[in-house]
Amino acid sequence: MSAENIAQFFEGIPAWWTTFFMAMLPVTELRGSIPWAITFGDMTWHQAYIASVLGNFVPALPLLLFMEQLLRFADRYPWSKKIADYFLRRTRRRATAVHKYGYLGLALFVGIPLPVTGAWTGSLAAFIFGIPIRKALVGITIGLFISATIVTSITMGLFSFLS
Repeated sequence: MSAENIAQFFEGIPAWWTTFFMAMLPVTELRGSIPWAITFGDMTWHQAYIASVLGNFVPALPLLLFMEQLLRFADRYPWSKKIADYFLRRTRRRATAVHKYGYLGLALFVGIPLPVTGAWTGSLAAFIFGIPIRKALVGITIGLFISATIVTSITMGLFSFLS
């Protein structure tokens, strides 16, 4: 599923809000919302940056606050337990920096704009490794700024090269 397909779902909604909502989704996060906003949404890079960081941050606090309840709920059903166990194993394996360096490792983990390293997985990693919510929010926020800067720079470089 591409960022463009997801954006079609939001057809008729202003580009700023489409970007914001795309950044909230675990599939696209800001790695998909920033390129979409700049190339298809006709937004400036600062508008795309702000809408994407804000949108990607929105799910972090509820995820951090309710992760234990979500996982407990997932344990009730075999199909959701399988999915939750998969993400728990995968996050434990990929988030070694979070375990080793705490919230600064979390910032680096979220800041690397690769698949499965955004705010959603960062929130799960913070929960797994017992990072307090306030420190996790700081780490995730720093990581979002790092990631958004990298994605925006790459998008602007590619966009100016293709024009």
